[in-house]
Parts: sequence; structure tokens; C-alpha cells
Amino acid sequence: MLKLGVVVIHIPNNINVAQQVLVGDSKYLGNFSLPVWDASRIEFLAGLSRLLLKSKNARQFPDVITFAYWLRKSNLHTLKNSSPYVNKTQMGLGLTFHICPANVAVNFAYSMAFGLLAGNTCVLRLPSTNTPTTQVIVDAIKDLLQTSQYAYMQESLLLLRYQHNDDVNAFWLGKADGRIIWGGDNTVKHMRSFQVPARSK
Repeated sequence: MLKLGVVVIHIPNNINVAQQVLVGDSKYLGNFSLPVWDASRIEFLAGLSRLLLKSKNARQFPDVITFAYWLRKSNLHTLKNSSPYVNKTQMGLGLTFHICPANVAVNFAYSMAFGLLAGNTCVLRLPSTNTPTTQVIVDAIKDLLQTSQYAYMQESLLLLRYQHNDDVNAFWLGKADGRIIWGGDNTVKHMRSFQVPARSK
């Protein structure tokens, strides 16, 4: 169930058919922001940590276990308490669109975590080539979102995969209050060529 006042993002059919939703539900995705370090986001990420640390599959990948330890609630609270904004109320931007790189498989997961902790709705485009590392994390996130405890994250998290498609890029960049572009100069230059909201960062 969506929060009161949340604006659901309408995704046109031509965009829906061009992208594969890996995690989340595009019917419920909303554009809204929460306070930075919101307790519900910390709890979700800590839940992901617990699930990964218990996973036999995850133990095969040191970078996944490193990520899971970084997500522990105690570490997130340490990061929060060392933040210059710990005693200030700061809100997220709204919807952030992340273009994630293929050369570091676990990068998307850190990008997602930072986006959520910063109070944003997060839409991530994962590399078109899947890896076992990526799949372990994606499966864990999907499992969490299917539980009643963490179903609320359906409205603020969407993981996608699609081939190079400027119509899809243009759609999400046109909705994005913030852009996180991981890639070389050419990728950044190309993504900057799309029209974005006036206050997009």
C-alpha cells in the first residue's frame, strides 16, 4: 500500500516492454523522499545484511560478504553518528536514477544503499550481462521485498535490466530528481545529453 500523497510513476507501455524488472513492482513505484538516515531504510538494509550473511550462496563471494558486513545495523548507525547531518533534518531529493557499471559486480548494491540511506526512491539500471555475484544480491533483495515486513520497499526501489535503449534512458532521466552515473567520460557525456527536470542533480 502506497503512502498517502505519494505520486505513482506512470510507465508507458513501450518503456515497460523494453525493460526487465528484476526487483520491485513498477505498478507501485512512487516519487517521494524520506529523511536522510530514515529508520525504515536502515532496518531494510540491515535485513538484507542478515539474509546475505546467512546465505550459503553468498559465502562463495567475498565481495558480497564484505558488502553484507558493511550493511550491518551497527555499522550503519556508526556511519550515521559520524555524519555532519546527524542532528539536522535533511530530506532526500526524490527519485534517483542509477546507471551501474559492469566492471565491478557489487557496485550497484552500494549505489542502491547510498541512495536509500539518502532518503530517495531508487531506480537502478543494472548491467545487461548478469554475474553470479549480482544474482545472489538481487535474489536476496527480491526475497526481502516479498515478505510482509519489508513489502513497503516496493514503492521506493526498482532494479532493472535493459539493452542500450535511449528511449528508456530518456524516460527515467526525465523523471529523475538525482542522477548517479557510473561510467567513463563518454557514458557521462551521453547521459547528460538527455532532458532532465530543472532541479535534477
